[in-house]
Amino acid sequence: MMEKAVFHCLQWCLHDNVSPAAIEHLNAVTEYIPQRACLLASETISLLQRHLPEMPAPLLYPLLSAVFCHQVEQEPLIQGIIVAHGLTTASSITGTANNLLGGFYLKAFDMPLSVDTRGIISHLTTWIDRLKEQAGMVILVDMGSLEDIYAEIKLHIQGDLLVMNNVSTAMALDIAEKIQQRLSMKEIVDGIKGAWEIEARYYSGIVQGNKMIISCISAEGVSKQL
Repeated sequence: MMEKAVFHCLQWCLHDNVSPAAIEHLNAVTEYIPQRACLLASETISLLQRHLPEMPAPLLYPLLSAVFCHQVEQEPLIQGIIVAHGLTTASSITGTANNLLGGFYLKAFDMPLSVDTRGIISHLTTWIDRLKEQAGMVILVDMGSLEDIYAEIKLHIQGDLLVMNNVSTAMALDIAEKIQQRLSMKEIVDGIKGAWEIEARYYSGIVQGNKMIISCISAEGVSKQL
């Protein structure tokens, strides 16, 4: 049903002419729609524009915001953000976590390989300044200075801020699930303590070729003699 609603909204925007005054009125109405629905509408439009670069978006934004109004949580939630270098690295991780949980809990920022920590901060602050309401923020990055990111981002948010590096799909899913459960920032922080320590075990290679292993349960040296 949701896909059909989005299709009808898109079809209307592509084939019907609506006056600028009407669009302005509809955009004004979106001020009363939960912010998460508006963010989801913006995400949908961004995805559609990849395939329809000339797509008219002014009318589509308020329509999709209204469609998603009853599909999201009405109360503000902690906002999760994933920042990773690569064409679709962040989008892939974010999409996996959101799809598995059936909601919009993480926002993706795919960064070109040439973007450094300062570039990441610039992209984040531009987006954060557009938010109407904030209930805290968790930022997961693949690499970069956590100290620099925290020092800059904290000046642009109203709630608590948690910044983590070495983002992975498992980490993103865990954070998204905690957001879905409406855990407080303190509960999220307590829940991740010691959770992401890297475990590695090294096993040296065995010389190529056929081998025979002989074991002696009596410990009398029979296997060695054989």
